Amino acid sequence: MNCAIDLNADNKKHAAFTLIEMIIVMMIISTMVTIILPYAAAGSDSRQLQRQCLNLAQLLRYAVTLAGDTKKPTRIVINPTSKTYSLEIAAGSDARDFRPADNVTEAPRYLGQNIYIVDIDGFSIQSNGYYILFDPEKTWPIAAITLAAKDATKKISIIGNRIRIDASAI
Repeated sequence: MNCAIDLNADNKKHAAFTLIEMIIVMMIISTMVTIILPYAAAGSDSRQLQRQCLNLAQLLRYAVTLAGDTKKPTRIVINPTSKTYSLEIAAGSDARDFRPADNVTEAPRYLGQNIYIVDIDGFSIQSNGYYILFDPEKTWPIAAITLAAKDATKKISIIGNRIRIDASAI
């Protein structure tokens, strides 16, 4: 008597997905992506806002330090129309004669497509926007600038030589 059993005779199925199973899995994945994508995009705007606030605050701190080290007035110029900002240093004896700082190569800097200036307080007005002046021979300024993205706002406060970023949700 032959007791040999052919294990492959009855088990002809292979471990693989059928077309219907693949379609169902793809539908589940596309539904999850559709649900998650708006949250990921919003988070992206928040991260861009945070990054731009940090960049602007860093440049403001650098302007304060540069004014103290060189004993020359420095200023940050902000153009809300083009959403740019740059660092300038006094070039001569005339109080209106400023030039871009030598060691800041990427001036002017761009805020970003989804970042907006919603409020400027304590800045002086000039033809192409606003500026804040750091003059070592005068009182340090008190000012603020508020930037916003779709889901958040951040306020950069300038109190003398201290620069602080405050966050608030919309």
